[in-house]
Amino acid sequence: VLRSLNDFTTRLYFASVGNVNAGLSARAFKPTGQTYSAAGIVNPLTTTLPAGKTVSGLASELFKFTTPLDGGWMQTRADKNFVAGYQMLGKDDRLDGLSQPALVAGTQVLTDVQYDATMTTEIHVANVTRFDTNLTLELRSAAGALVGSYETSLAPKETLANRVQDIFSTIAQPFTGYVIVRGSQDLAAAALQLAAAEITALPGQIALVSNKLYAPYVLTDNQNITTRLNLVNPTTSAANLTLKLVKENGTNLAAPVTVPLAAGQQQQRDITQIFNFTPSELTYGAVIVESNITGIVGNVSYLDPKGQFKFRAALPLESEAAQNFAFAYLDNREDAFTQVAVFNPQTQVANVTLKVFKADGNAVGTALLSIPAGGFYTDLVDSIVAASFGQQGGYFTLSGNQPVIASAAFGTLAGSMIAALPGQSFDPATFTRTATTVSAAHYKGPELAAESIVSAFGSAMATGTAPATSLPLPTVLAGTTVRVRDSAGVDRLAPLFYVGPQQINYLIPLGTTVGAATITITSSDGMSSTGSAEIIKVVPGFFTANQDGAGAPAGFAIRVKANGAQTRESLSRLDAATGKQVPAPIDLGPEGEVIILELYGTGLRGRSSQAAVSATIGGVAAGVEYADRQPGFLGLDQVNLRVPRGLIGRGEVDLVLTVEGKAANIVRINVR
Repeated sequence: VLRSLNDFTTRLYFASVGNVNAGLSARAFKPTGQTYSAAGIVNPLTTTLPAGKTVSGLASELFKFTTPLDGGWMQTRADKNFVAGYQMLGKDDRLDGLSQPALVAGTQVLTDVQYDATMTTEIHVANVTRFDTNLTLELRSAAGALVGSYETSLAPKETLANRVQDIFSTIAQPFTGYVIVRGSQDLAAAALQLAAAEITALPGQIALVSNKLYAPYVLTDNQNITTRLNLVNPTTSAANLTLKLVKENGTNLAAPVTVPLAAGQQQQRDITQIFNFTPSELTYGAVIVESNITGIVGNVSYLDPKGQFKFRAALPLESEAAQNFAFAYLDNREDAFTQVAVFNPQTQVANVTLKVFKADGNAVGTALLSIPAGGFYTDLVDSIVAASFGQQGGYFTLSGNQPVIASAAFGTLAGSMIAALPGQSFDPATFTRTATTVSAAHYKGPELAAESIVSAFGSAMATGTAPATSLPLPTVLAGTTVRVRDSAGVDRLAPLFYVGPQQINYLIPLGTTVGAATITITSSDGMSSTGSAEIIKVVPGFFTANQDGAGAPAGFAIRVKANGAQTRESLSRLDAATGKQVPAPIDLGPEGEVIILELYGTGLRGRSSQAAVSATIGGVAAGVEYADRQPGFLGLDQVNLRVPRGLIGRGEVDLVLTVEGKAANIVRINVR
């Protein structure tokens, strides 16, 4: 549904829930299937959606439409990661939402079609394929009778969008029923119920092979709100249904009810009518629908049967439980609410972690929910995670130790609007946040040495920044850990120098054996990043003054005079023109003075002997005075080289170090 009108807009919400950046592409199509194009329009809309972050806005703003838009549809793709997506349709208090479907099919059911003096239903169908499709719409009454049939063909990417009375001209009001959508190619479908003060949005439902359906959240009182259960049997077989209404602890809130549903029949009743009870106060529950056949579909609608409050929203009945859900919409402002509901269909207690994130991907807070077997949990998100109070935008996720059913309701505390959306399930195993670990000296990998200083680069690896401030080095900083599993299968926590969202500096643990290693970084919000390395004995590298692995090395020139007195001079100086450190001139002094370069690096202490270390400066062999660990700093190595006096006047020259046949990064010194 794609609109940009004064009284009806399409607002889009996307959340990159996975662990790596996602390339997101959204393309807007005209009703006739062509791509919208005009001066200034951005279509397709392409962006990199960083891991954990969101993008949202009116469709007209994102695509930069400059004129009103009344029709068409949109298709989105993500090249990596899991991206959750919702559409919020309508405007102001006249609002409801659609989950952007991850599944499409040639046959779908629009379970609730209403038409009377105050309300109509729009039918929306899009041909998502590159082939022509033959489309048939069957309008059926609540009794299952065929009221009308409409046939047409849709070109690739073409849509059909019209009111039910315009598609089926013989329909009489009041009408309650449903529509079966059949196509020869895959379709996307939705129904919008429109009234002067209400919008209710429902996606087309695919009749999956399941004989159990769930509504994780129903509520009712004896005054202003009820939940209406709508069941449809689109099959050619009669069904016998058992309906259960359960409390939070999994026990029955009312006696189970047996309901026959003839072939083609629809049954739509309030929860209080089905289970024959009158609530004295607001009552919450969850509904279980068990059928002797597969193919039953339906939805629940939340509304005020007396019409005092102008709100209405709908949710499809769910059949597939999952362990992980994402909700790409959140509104916890002072006058609004976001309420989550989770039903546990299993026979064991479910432990579910709720995490709330800001739009920039930063974690707001986490809470653990314990849900009894066969029971449910519901509460306001800002009551569960208090730090999210007042937050508008961002998203939240649910992760359970076993499959559950989840949905959410969004609305105003004054009761002027309710929107309802199902959670979108995802599998963390299908995406991985990656982190690349390299030598902190020269930023190269994947070969690394045990007990060397390294840097990991990635995204959202920590929820904050923190340096180590004491010894021994911590293995947890700002809630982040780095675990190195070596080729022998031994896991070790790495000592940490510094953690930040994009960079972590740490020490390859002592004892890490040579061979392939797996590195897992876990942040305080439970998100993980993985990488790999090849551990070898020696990976020599020099630290440099500009911290880029090139140019002037980090270190000093030690001037040893004939009488044994020593002075220290920096090997770099600041160049005012470039703002960078450049090699400082070294005066080798008179005959009898000796210049020793004291250079700092990492990854060379594993050499077999000092004899395995050699160096040249400007192509001339330099004497190696020392090549081993620097005793004052963990992981830091030191190399002392005697500068040949034959280099006098050479200016800037390359310094090349080789350890066990492996060359370090080339640095430069300046010999006056």
